[in-house]
Amino acid sequence: MWIEGGTFVTGSDGWKGGFPVASPYSRTDEQAREWTVQGFWIQEHEVTNEEYARLDTAHSFPFGEERHPVAELTWRQALTYARSLGGRLPTEVEWEFVARGAERREYPWGDAEPTCELAHYVECEPRSTLPAMTRPSGATPEGVHDLAGNVREWVMPVWFDPARHPVNRDAIKVKGGSFAHLAFFLRAASVTNDLPPLYSWDNIGFRVAWSCDGPPRCATRHYTPEATR
Repeated sequence: MWIEGGTFVTGSDGWKGGFPVASPYSRTDEQAREWTVQGFWIQEHEVTNEEYARLDTAHSFPFGEERHPVAELTWRQALTYARSLGGRLPTEVEWEFVARGAERREYPWGDAEPTCELAHYVECEPRSTLPAMTRPSGATPEGVHDLAGNVREWVMPVWFDPARHPVNRDAIKVKGGSFAHLAFFLRAASVTNDLPPLYSWDNIGFRVAWSCDGPPRCATRHYTPEATR
């Protein structure tokens, strides 16, 4: 999906208070800041088991879960898959821009409170992943799915360059909520930082982004990543 660039404000207006820094409900990592985002491409949904198996033929998953998001991968494994397609992980700012838009929506679909028709989170059954794009009413106006539920997603800082920077706690970030999370974590501003490089969980997946770095990627919106393989 092509995402037009723009300027918006990340984070939460109430980032300073409410809960202690150590609380999972703290908003101290959601400091409001204005950013300008260049146009880029992003995957319509989270990477699925069948997609990931094209890179790692040893990847196994239960029968019938081909279209479920792949999970239990480290941040580095997710980045390796993205780079195999000529892409990368979205930056945390790009991810939030997709989820919020320039109008700064609270959730990908708007400001309405979450329901099980909009997102797959802890209030919904089953207590596990669903196939990608199962909650179409929770997609963004641009048609990007599953940003608020199903699995959380690995992202990277805006400054990260895999050729120059080590993969450490400063680089590893997670956005979005999952089937195991309360509604608080479905907010587009929510972020988790400071995770170890070998960390993985059954509720964390990812999607791929591609920079608009010149023709053919910037020449037409009909470009698809497959065209450069």
